[in-house]
Amino acid sequence: MCTLLRYAFRRILWAVPTLMGLSVLAFVLTSLIPAGALGVDPSLEVARSRQMFLDLPYFINEAPVGAGELSLRLLKKLALGADPQAQAELGRIGGAALPHILPKLDQLPSDARERVAVSLTPVAMRMGLEASFPTGRETRDLAAFWSRFWDDHTLDFTPASASRAVTRYAQHGGEDRLRVLRLVDTFALPAVFAELKKTDQPEQQMRLIHLASLATSQGPSVTDQDTPFTLARARDRWLEWWYVYRSDYTAFEGSERALAAITETRYGRWTARVVTGELGVSSRDGETIARKLRRRIPVTLFSILLALFGSYAISVPMGLVTARRRGTPVDYGAAAVSFLLYSIPAFVQCELLRRAALASGMVDSLALLPAIALLSVSVAPFIRYQRATVLDVLSQDYIRTAFAKGNSAARVMWVHVLRNALVPTLALGGTQLPALLGTTFVVEEVFSVPGLGYETLRAVEARDVPWLVAIVTVSALISVVGILASDLLAAILHPHLRAQLGTRVGRPA
Repeated sequence: MCTLLRYAFRRILWAVPTLMGLSVLAFVLTSLIPAGALGVDPSLEVARSRQMFLDLPYFINEAPVGAGELSLRLLKKLALGADPQAQAELGRIGGAALPHILPKLDQLPSDARERVAVSLTPVAMRMGLEASFPTGRETRDLAAFWSRFWDDHTLDFTPASASRAVTRYAQHGGEDRLRVLRLVDTFALPAVFAELKKTDQPEQQMRLIHLASLATSQGPSVTDQDTPFTLARARDRWLEWWYVYRSDYTAFEGSERALAAITETRYGRWTARVVTGELGVSSRDGETIARKLRRRIPVTLFSILLALFGSYAISVPMGLVTARRRGTPVDYGAAAVSFLLYSIPAFVQCELLRRAALASGMVDSLALLPAIALLSVSVAPFIRYQRATVLDVLSQDYIRTAFAKGNSAARVMWVHVLRNALVPTLALGGTQLPALLGTTFVVEEVFSVPGLGYETLRAVEARDVPWLVAIVTVSALISVVGILASDLLAAILHPHLRAQLGTRVGRPA
């Protein structure tokens, strides 16, 4: 048992670099495709390009841009002259930019200082500072206002202070607590979304979503009249928005900056989605990819596993019988049926099964038809492979010795032949799993089964890139797990293989 565990652990370790290689391949297939091929024009659809992280380098980010770098870049543009785009961007960043801009405000020339102060006017309105804001006065009064504001509220713009304020507001609500958080504006967003990820209380989620909506001046927002489904959908959309735009409101300092050189890349963001399970939101219907996968995977795996077990149940005895009766009508008949099933396309078999079920009135069996269709597609290669391995084993000397000792044919076939001939067929199951997964695309489309294949075809039609990225990853994981499971099962059933598990390239493990 310990040997098997060591072997399993070793295979799992070897699966890690395999999965890493598959992740790079999946990233190349889904993320390095030209934007035009996905219907995205980066020059026209800036938001869509940002959601695909086209603004980030592929693997290494030598100069990651966080809230600090972005704010200083905008400050420099405004200091050089009027820039409407920079003004709008500074208004969007809002409170997250203030700790980086306001301390440098007095160091700027008077005209540059006034341009920056004017650009911050939308931020002041969002903060609820209308009563004290010097509207209708000279621009130098605006610069003085922001200098006084920073002197009075410097301590409010610390991560610890913002986190405490967000937690208190989420738990207890209250206009006074909301007023404090509106004062720091987008600076509180990291704490808001950290709290939104943790809490499962609807009241707290509504308060946090309302706070995010106020700070960013965008939706979706929620009210007490919204259903739990609407609340969950709004939460998912906000978390996806934060995943895309969090670097604009988060300062990279110390170790975070060093880590951002890897995480703030296209591959880093792609890998983070896979590792954390935050696979994004479907661009087709706005539902989270993780929730879709949890609902679709059991449907597809049920059909695949049922077809796989059925293929073994049919192919193993059929392989034994046809090999034992080689050259007889039984052998020729089984070969003819196998080649017929193998040659008929999957969609034709599915359509024939569907029409047969409807014509016979067996509507209740429609739920099992996808598995039966997969079984009819996959069983033929299993039968032929099992027959070939049985014939190979029958030609071995130890089989002739077993017959010479007087053992019955049934005992030799089931005790000596089957155990040795079954191992290659088990290994075939691991390699057939990806093929079955691909066949489900056809099967689920014909039978309108809401599984992975059916959803993927809808995603292709809608160019739903987040789902396509997720399905490539899931397919790779299913393939690796299937191959690993088949190898372990073969090791458990084969005694000679178990004895060799502790040996590694000619030396004891």
